[in-house]
Amino acid sequence: MILAASRRCRSAVRRSSAVLLAASLVVPVATLGSSSSAATQASTPATTLCGVSNPSQIEEPSTPAPANPVSTVVRDVPVDNFTVANGDLYLLSGSTIYIDTTSGTAISSFSLPFSQSNGNQDMVVGPSGSIYLFGLFSFGWGVGKISPVGALDWTTPISGIPNGLYPWHDASGNFAVGVIVRGASTGVLISQSGADVGVAPLPATGTNDLVTVTPTGGLLETDGSYVYQYNSSGQKVGTFGNAGNTSASDSPGAPYHFYQEGFAAQVGSTIYVANAGNPTYGGGIDAFTTQGILTGWIPDTTLGNLNWNSPMVVAGGSLYFAGANGHAVTSIPLTTLATLAAEPNQPI
Repeated sequence: MILAASRRCRSAVRRSSAVLLAASLVVPVATLGSSSSAATQASTPATTLCGVSNPSQIEEPSTPAPANPVSTVVRDVPVDNFTVANGDLYLLSGSTIYIDTTSGTAISSFSLPFSQSNGNQDMVVGPSGSIYLFGLFSFGWGVGKISPVGALDWTTPISGIPNGLYPWHDASGNFAVGVIVRGASTGVLISQSGADVGVAPLPATGTNDLVTVTPTGGLLETDGSYVYQYNSSGQKVGTFGNAGNTSASDSPGAPYHFYQEGFAAQVGSTIYVANAGNPTYGGGIDAFTTQGILTGWIPDTTLGNLNWNSPMVVAGGSLYFAGANGHAVTSIPLTTLATLAAEPNQPI
């Protein structure tokens, strides 16, 4: 069935074909165990629709995505940063931190006990509900710990300019905060008491490093051009992307160019990356394998005006991100996210 209403296609080819969506978004089909398929009849060129020559091979997804897939959790608040931790949503808006349930019910709010600078993109919440942010203090750059009720517990200096924070652990497995230091090949590890307890694994790869935690305790770091993958021991296990500044691939199989790359989040074996300004579809969230093969995307129009530079957080079966051009926190079920990423491969 051709999905005329949505103007999208999905090649299914009767479950006997392997469909590879290359970085050029061309869908070649190779038929396994069949000699009668159009893919094996190369004597005459075939006119293809959605990557296949037989329209009857184009199937509707088994579980269509809902018409309005995203839900607004917090609206009409400028979203500078947020995270989901300990079952609650922590939102930084200007000089105020809001703590809500993940369904949007207000729990508390308070003003920051110190000023932030440098366009901080990372906020870490510890297991006890304390909040860690970096800022510019009387002694220079440093990290501050804020109690769950808004009191400043401590500040500690950082040698250099912080590029970002992320939750990590010390050598004994205790919670600690990793600090990315601009221009440095390794970072600083800060304990819950504010002590320097070692080296944090992530290097500074640019002027704005964005970090999320994977389901297996690893890390994804983005810098505007690449996605860097680290395991739970802090070892780099993969990289994909390209230094180019356009999303149009040079040729089938060429490295994918992000235009305005934001945060990345991993769900199973799929890595979702926020990407704005894509000349093919206008921007949204791209879906990749862990090897960096582009497998689909969700357009920004479907996501409700994604703020590409916002955190993306996986929690409780949903992906949370900033929508409404950065004035709301929205969520989408992971099952719906996967369905949408599998659908919009080629316009009719």
